[in-house]
Amino acid sequence: MRLSFQWKVIVVVALIQTLVLAGGLAIFASYQQEWSSRQLTLEARHIASTFARDNSLQLMQKNISELAEHAQDYMSTFELAQFTVLDNKGMALLNQQAANIAPGQREVLNVPYSTADGIAGSITIGLSRAAFDSYFEQLMVLAIGAGFVQVFLVSLATRYLSHVINRKLTILREGARDIRQSVEQRVPPKTRIPLTGKGELAQLALAFNELSDALQATSDSRYQAQLDLEALNKNLESEVMKRTSLLQHKTRLLEAANRELKETQAQLLQAEKMASVGQLAAGVAHEINNPVGFVGSNISTLADYIAAYQRIIGLLSQALDNDAPTPAQWQQLQHIFDELDIAFINEDIGPLIEESGEGLERVGEIVRGLKLFSRVDSDERQAVSVNDVIRTTLSMVNNQLKYICTVELKLSDIPPVTINVGKITQVLTNLFINAGQAIEATEKQGMVTITTAVEEDMLSIRVTDTGHGIKQEHLDKLFNPFFTTKPEGKGTGLGLSISYTIIEEHGGTISAESQEGKGSEFIVRLPLVTSNEKETEDSLA
Repeated sequence: MRLSFQWKVIVVVALIQTLVLAGGLAIFASYQQEWSSRQLTLEARHIASTFARDNSLQLMQKNISELAEHAQDYMSTFELAQFTVLDNKGMALLNQQAANIAPGQREVLNVPYSTADGIAGSITIGLSRAAFDSYFEQLMVLAIGAGFVQVFLVSLATRYLSHVINRKLTILREGARDIRQSVEQRVPPKTRIPLTGKGELAQLALAFNELSDALQATSDSRYQAQLDLEALNKNLESEVMKRTSLLQHKTRLLEAANRELKETQAQLLQAEKMASVGQLAAGVAHEINNPVGFVGSNISTLADYIAAYQRIIGLLSQALDNDAPTPAQWQQLQHIFDELDIAFINEDIGPLIEESGEGLERVGEIVRGLKLFSRVDSDERQAVSVNDVIRTTLSMVNNQLKYICTVELKLSDIPPVTINVGKITQVLTNLFINAGQAIEATEKQGMVTITTAVEEDMLSIRVTDTGHGIKQEHLDKLFNPFFTTKPEGKGTGLGLSISYTIIEEHGGTISAESQEGKGSEFIVRLPLVTSNEKETEDSLA
């Protein structure tokens, strides 16, 4: 059973009053007990001193009969329960007991005495507590009655006050419920608390009314904001539909532009490749023509050598037809050996065949380089040694470099990397040709240094030339499409731009450093492990 606020207050106040009353009664009882003991002690001392003074002669003579008679008078007069006289040795001279007083109602006190004659001892007096206990009980009854009256009056006052407070709190509670319903129904609250005055509840009612006014203002603002939001929502839906339609149109345009860009990029890549082919054509033809020329010359010489061998073999066959060659036949063979210089032929035929093989290998290397270069449109990647790609590329551009510069290779022992060989070949071709053209512009013999190394998790390729260098203001524009520092007709401005795109596709970087008048250095960095290989390693791990 749950008590109301009013009854809770009454019960709490009654408990407090009861505890205070119980505490007061306990203190009063303790004080009364102490006071009664003190009074009884004083009375016992007075009776003992009076008895000793009045009966000093009997005490000295130890006249027991007279002492007993006087003790009986004292017991009757003072309503004593016990009267025992002891000498200075503790021996009882007399001991009288009152039969009408129970032991529990006695207060027994031992009081020493002495007379003017020098007689000393003690008197044990049993005083009756009946009078004190009766008086104390009356006081306790009065105190308890007064306490209960006080509790009753305080409870009545508390009930009245709690009733007043509860009535006002009920008004506040009803107002709060009205505000809650107003908030739930989204309508302005109409509640006003009719409490006035200067008390705390009046101040609470004032704050409550201010809250109601604020909620009403907020509700009005929210309602207006809701109307505005609905209007904005309608406009927003219409605007979103327009923007969505426009975005779809722009997306289609962007997709078309992206397709055109890819087509243009492919065309530019093809154009740059054709430009590179144009630059390489004459040199490659010359590079192929030289070994083919001396291979043809060597084959003609080899044909002469074979004819000489055939002539010698014919004479040897004739000589072997007889049982024994005649001296004339030996003389003729010796003459033919000397005439054809067979010793020189035997010495020269080996190097002749070796040189022809080297020439054909040179042609084969150039053809392989051209095949790699022709595969630039392919997206196939394979793990190869960049050092081999550098050597193959140099074989294609050698004719454009060998007359204007010396090529120094500083190729480190590097691991294979996964690349598109054709595209990396195009990048290296651009860098090598640019380096040669930069040196050619100085009209001096220069040097191109090609260095490979492993730098942390990247493979670096550095192409350094001793050309005229690049102006600082041009360095940031080198990789922009159609930007070139070459004279008109010498370049398309696409080589470095396409090279930048190719290296970026490989997850690498390409950068340039230059000092005007001293030369330039282009640095290509390729990852030793591609992103696809990393994903494979992670999945296996």
